[in-house]
Amino acid sequence: MIPLKSVEEIKIMSEGGKRLAGVMKAVLDQIKPGMSLKKVDFLADELIEKQGGKPSFKMVEGYHWATCLNVNQGVVHGVPDDYRLKEKDFLSFDIGMFYQGFHTDMARTIKVDRKQTDFLKVGEKALAEAIEAAKPGNRVGHLSLAIEKEIKKSGFVPIRALVGHGVGKKLHEEPQIPGYLQGKIESTEELKPGMTLAIEVIYTQGKPEVKVEDDGWTVETVDGQLAALFEDTVAVTNQGAKRLTWL
Repeated sequence: MIPLKSVEEIKIMSEGGKRLAGVMKAVLDQIKPGMSLKKVDFLADELIEKQGGKPSFKMVEGYHWATCLNVNQGVVHGVPDDYRLKEKDFLSFDIGMFYQGFHTDMARTIKVDRKQTDFLKVGEKALAEAIEAAKPGNRVGHLSLAIEKEIKKSGFVPIRALVGHGVGKKLHEEPQIPGYLQGKIESTEELKPGMTLAIEVIYTQGKPEVKVEDDGWTVETVDGQLAALFEDTVAVTNQGAKRLTWL
């Protein structure tokens, strides 16, 4: 069964999402060439604590970091290590916070030199389109189709092995939200007020196949092509989609 949140619970998640987005912005503003991934993670961990929260990802069994950091061909779940960022690197920054009993989850990909690219603009647009579709009466398939259409029309490819998800009292709840349409829209879950979703756009410049690295966590593209990740926590309300992690 998919958990539905009350108005009060969504208010709590909205406050948590606002604080999480503030953490993300503060960390992204400090990222520069030469900074290690461990330093990025340390800053995020410290700021989450200052916001009165706990790092959601540290609550995942076996994972000991506040963030998942992926560089270039990294897709998701990247372990922060001693790697030092270079000017032309692409960094995917994924972060979650547990605040007053509820998780929120968000991610962005940036180029370290801050130059915008068509590759990244596509991910931002796909996420916005999917969020717009997150309204009562629509289905999960409408979100999946919005993501897939936006990514594919620009010549890029959704990663098929990874999905978005519900989020709330648990970091990962139902429903799963693929970045491409599987079967008929009518066969996917109907969206109802009170659903809270971590909508993820996960895509690559190359082929969709991925592999897990030796650390047991980091997922990368098999062909070494660039990948990117954009994610927000969204509440489905009677008035439509409410983005809880607005950056």
